[in-house]
Amino acid sequence: MKGEFSGLSFNSDHADLDVQHKKLLALCERAAELPEDDTASSSEKFHILLNDLAIYARAYFSAEEERLRQTNPLLLAEHQEEYISYEQQLTDLLMAASRGILDRIGLLQLLTAWRDSRVARPSVRYWSPK
Repeated sequence: MKGEFSGLSFNSDHADLDVQHKKLLALCERAAELPEDDTASSSEKFHILLNDLAIYARAYFSAEEERLRQTNPLLLAEHQEEYISYEQQLTDLLMAASRGILDRIGLLQLLTAWRDSRVARPSVRYWSPK
C-alpha cells in the first residue's frame, strides 16, 4: 500500500489549494504505511496520525468554506454536510482507537475517498466565480 499516494500530480490553478492537497497526500501516505507496520510504535503512530488528521481536516474544510463563501456560496451547505460526514467517520475511528481498536484499513479507506473527491478529481464547481 505504501506509495499509493505518492507521485500523484495535480494542479488546481490555485496555489494555496495545491499546498493543502500536498499536505493531505502526505497524511494519506502515512496512513498507507500503517497496515504494513507491525512495530511496537505502530499504535502510537496511528493515534498521532488520527490527531494530525483531525487538526488538518478542520483547517482544510474551513479554508474551502471561506473560498466557497467568496466564489460559490450556493454550495456552502453541501460542503458543510460533506465535512460533517467526514468528521463523523473520523470521530468513529478516534473512538474505536480509544478502545484499542485500530482500524488502519478503515482510516485508509476514508482518506482514499477524501483524496479521490478532493485531489484526484477536484470539483471545479467549488472554485468557479459567482
